[in-house]
Amino acid sequence: MLKEKRTQQVHEVAGPHLRPDEQVQLASYASVGAVSVKRRVATAAATAVASGGLLAVSVRPRRRYIAMTQDRLLFFNGDTPSGKPGRSVLMDIPRQSTTVADVKKGFLTLTVQLAVEGQDMGLKLIFPRPTRDDGEKLAAEIPAAPQPA
Repeated sequence: MLKEKRTQQVHEVAGPHLRPDEQVQLASYASVGAVSVKRRVATAAATAVASGGLLAVSVRPRRRYIAMTQDRLLFFNGDTPSGKPGRSVLMDIPRQSTTVADVKKGFLTLTVQLAVEGQDMGLKLIFPRPTRDDGEKLAAEIPAAPQPA
């Protein structure tokens, strides 16, 4: 779970973006997206060549704060210098067009794979240990994707 201070900050940032009848039901954070192995290798190689092997760079999914309402999932920047949520909405996904394709529990993380109607690629949410329970709540509130026959 998020600390109370961060939860309050997510509520404050989400407030101006909410519709009159909307309320934040869950405030959390997760690493969002997926970085391909090909991109990781290319970035590491380019950095190593450019710096003569002195610098190593790692590419990772971006940390995002999530505000889940009864109607939408709102994503805010979590990679700010202060750690506070960014003010602008990075993604706004209607819940009715979202399903849970897969949930995997790791030793330290919970990975929730969302399928978004009309999108070729899904959205991968990796909840770290402090917010694993939030990830389970999010996955429980969104319907499961139909399984292929």
